[in-house]
Amino acid sequence: MLEEKLTSIFDENIKVKIGSRLDKGVSALDFGVNFKTSIEKVKPNKLQYVLNRLLPNFIRIKECREVADDFNARYDAISKTYLYVIERKVENPLLIEVCWHPIFDFDIETFRNVSKLYVGNHCFDFFGSEEEKDGKILSIEDVWVEEKGNYVLWRVKGRSFLRYQVRFMVGTAYEIAAGRTSIAEITSRLDGTNKTTVHHKAPASGLILEKVEYDFERSENLAKE
Repeated sequence: MLEEKLTSIFDENIKVKIGSRLDKGVSALDFGVNFKTSIEKVKPNKLQYVLNRLLPNFIRIKECREVADDFNARYDAISKTYLYVIERKVENPLLIEVCWHPIFDFDIETFRNVSKLYVGNHCFDFFGSEEEKDGKILSIEDVWVEEKGNYVLWRVKGRSFLRYQVRFMVGTAYEIAAGRTSIAEITSRLDGTNKTTVHHKAPASGLILEKVEYDFERSENLAKE
């Protein structure tokens, strides 16, 4: 949809590079894309206005800026923060499609404590899709859990994530907190003693890409050179 609108604005074929792959049913409050054009037809601040007039109201452009030629919305991300929303019992039917409503209740302190096991440098091969197993070490900067009334907000911050990784992390922590499996479901896979993928994947509906951070200062300096 973005490519279609940008192509019509610049009157040339525009291809965009996306900052993250999102599964069907996953939402984003922050999402980066970049593209190249040979035509200086619309300035960044005007482009934001024009795109928001052309795009459907479920997509909003928050900011447009010029970046360096080698900028890549996916690989130049410094960090990404994902939010997962759990509604412990259904009270608001308007939020059905953006929350997870698990069948079994769970202990919030256990959920918080086992989630902290993910923090640090680990191989998350067994918390991702089968085709992405390559032994790469990924860093999780922090995981934090917040209660807000009937809702549990689970956040994770890191530079990059495997496909399904966040959903497997949430789902496994929940199964432990609900007393349906043991803490070894996490520890045995993080230390490599268990080389099978976890089976507890939380639904896509509760997952939101909340924030993406970039080093725009580097990009702006290179763009001026």
